[in-house]
Amino acid sequence: METAAPPTTAGLSEAEAARRLKERGTTREQATSRSYLSIAVANTFTVFNAILAGFGAATIIWGNPKDALFLGILVANVAIGTFQEVRAKRTLDKLAALVVAKATVVRDGAPHQVPVGEVVVGDLVRIASGDQIAADGDLVRADGLALDESELTGESEPVARRVGDEVLSGSFAVEGEGDFEATAVGADSHAARLTETARAFRHPRSPLERAMDRLLIVMVGFMAPLGIGLGISLALRNVSQSDAVETLTAGIVNIVPEGLILLVSLTAAVTAAKMARHGILAQQLNAIESLASVSVMCTDKTGTLTEASLRVVELIPAEGVTEADLADAFGIYAASAPTRNTTLEAIHEAGLGDGVVAVEPSTTIPFSSRRRWSALELDGRRLVLGAPEALLEGGTDASLRERAASEAAAGRRVLALASYDAPLPEAGPEVELTEPLQPLGVVVLAEELRASAAETIAFFARENVALKVLSGDNPATVGAIARDLGIEASGPALDGRALPEDDAELLAAVLAAPAIGRISPEDKARVVRVLSEGGEYVGMLGDGVNDVPALKEARLAIAQGSGTQMARSVSDLVLVSGEFGEVPPMVGEGRQILRNIQRVARLFVSKAVFTGFLVLVIAIPSGVFPMLPRQFTLTSTFTIGIPAFLLALAPSTGPWRPEGFLRAIARFSIPAGLATGLGILVTYLLARHAFDVDLTQARSATAATVVVSGLAIVFALEDQPGQRRLVVGALCVAMALLFFGACAIPAARDYFEIADPTGGMVGAWLIGSAVAVALLAVALRVVAVLDRRAAAGEAIA
Repeated sequence: METAAPPTTAGLSEAEAARRLKERGTTREQATSRSYLSIAVANTFTVFNAILAGFGAATIIWGNPKDALFLGILVANVAIGTFQEVRAKRTLDKLAALVVAKATVVRDGAPHQVPVGEVVVGDLVRIASGDQIAADGDLVRADGLALDESELTGESEPVARRVGDEVLSGSFAVEGEGDFEATAVGADSHAARLTETARAFRHPRSPLERAMDRLLIVMVGFMAPLGIGLGISLALRNVSQSDAVETLTAGIVNIVPEGLILLVSLTAAVTAAKMARHGILAQQLNAIESLASVSVMCTDKTGTLTEASLRVVELIPAEGVTEADLADAFGIYAASAPTRNTTLEAIHEAGLGDGVVAVEPSTTIPFSSRRRWSALELDGRRLVLGAPEALLEGGTDASLRERAASEAAAGRRVLALASYDAPLPEAGPEVELTEPLQPLGVVVLAEELRASAAETIAFFARENVALKVLSGDNPATVGAIARDLGIEASGPALDGRALPEDDAELLAAVLAAPAIGRISPEDKARVVRVLSEGGEYVGMLGDGVNDVPALKEARLAIAQGSGTQMARSVSDLVLVSGEFGEVPPMVGEGRQILRNIQRVARLFVSKAVFTGFLVLVIAIPSGVFPMLPRQFTLTSTFTIGIPAFLLALAPSTGPWRPEGFLRAIARFSIPAGLATGLGILVTYLLARHAFDVDLTQARSATAATVVVSGLAIVFALEDQPGQRRLVVGALCVAMALLFFGACAIPAARDYFEIADPTGGMVGAWLIGSAVAVALLAVALRVVAVLDRRAAAGEAIA
């Protein structure tokens, strides 16, 4: 190990730091404004919105500007969506301020915590295990310092750094501590020159996002040939430019699911705001879907299932050591440690030892979860603190080992202390003790189960989410905690030091076990990877440096708000409140939103199917579409726009499965769209050829049929009896009354070219609506029967 003398400088003065920060001229408000702009851009400049804008411009220039009404709806949708997302973002910004990455800088000779963005060139920055390197700089002090530079170099192993070495922003301290003088900050730092830091590796697009991508590709593939065919048909008929624009706009624009993408984004933003009010910060919007999709949740024990605080219960001295001597040794170690974790803090707060005075360590080996011990040299005495298995193994005091194992099996945390006669080796990631240890004894600490832990475990069990506890504690301790909480499993807790080498065997073992103890950071990541490759949607909850590899590997990464900066920076969700009990209600909220999105997506796709059907059987053969674009906008507002918005945010029950999203939509929307299209076709053909009404009257009857059949689809989405179905039924009645009420207003009739009703129009409407509703009921009944038979066949198989 190489340790420099404490730096002679007292750091910058507060006044000088403020002056340099002002010269830099970067404010948090500017950064926030940029994030708002990105939201608006993401909503506005989509491919489909560009298509709609193109048709809108063509309609205004060459067609009837009244038919460009859909542009107003589009602008309103984008405005509402952007407003909701900005409001949600403001809520998230307030919460994010509570967990913003901070750096410890020495100014005027005293340490201060400041936001990372306020570090300036010349600052003396102190770093400890788990801290983010906030700027580029040169090390002036290093005590066993090792950095994770994987985001910069791709190298996953920690790199030891010594005095004089350069450190780069974007890396993290994983062991030890040190001081460096900042030489480049902000836009001039190494991290700013990378395209992304810390989360560049993060998870691929979620199942819902991928499903939506595929759906949109299918829609484009469906729309393009119909548009080409309709264009050729109109060209061959030599129709006027205005009529051609009218027909193309009515037929093609209404295949575009203009509100679906916005609805997905909007519901995600609303849910993120709800999560923020529960103390959960969503750092990626798709984390909401991931939270709802998780099938296995891996979690640390301390601070999650148990309270973060510990208390000393008992000291057990080794043979030949008095309890007073053991108390003195533990007391001086805890008092002299350069940094104290929760365990050392509990030992220190217990006031062990008589008149213990802290000693400046001459040599320090920081704790590492890989080796499971740390060491100090204090006035020539070398003490080693760590897991009993690491320090007592091979010793002669069998009774001490047995007692330590017994306490661990009872769910207690046990730490051993030993003396070491040889000089301590140089600190580093691979450091080892080559000489025998002389055990002094063990300390037994108790953990309190969180009050909400048992209820949280029960919720996950009801939702068919398996819970796996991954902990550095003794397997017996972890297993006892899991047992007390009622975590279901068919086997005992596993020992992380003896996991199967074969991935298939490891998967089977992990699925059967409730917990794994004494597991290394690399094996945590391996467990998460094996579960994911086995078809599970894995979430990982952690707070320390040792959890980071698993957090990176998981599909959903959750960090405690009190955790290290490194853990928080790679996480999708941050529990600012630190309460794991806040997660279950958010799982329910996420599943509700996703169930609703799947339901309302069927509305948009059903509309696209029957519109495409009408283009194929009416518009292409005749060169005329059975509705005007503005009439389609009116009917879509009452049958899709308003109902979809309300249904997307309404309470819902039932299963949620991210897989088979498109298949489920297709099974409903294709038969529903075809049934509706046939009913509309009947109305139009009867009106034109049986009742001999003019085109305006036929289009009016067709619009009325679209409303009736569209609302029938809305009602059919609720296939389970109950209060929600009654509410949806009332919503459908209200939408129908609003449509027919609008048609009764002369100004609205004139604008939308709705003709006064005649006997022929009413007859065609009634017959066509009856056909559409009847065919819809039959089609969905057939689909339901086929689904039941398929499910029965799978059960037999």
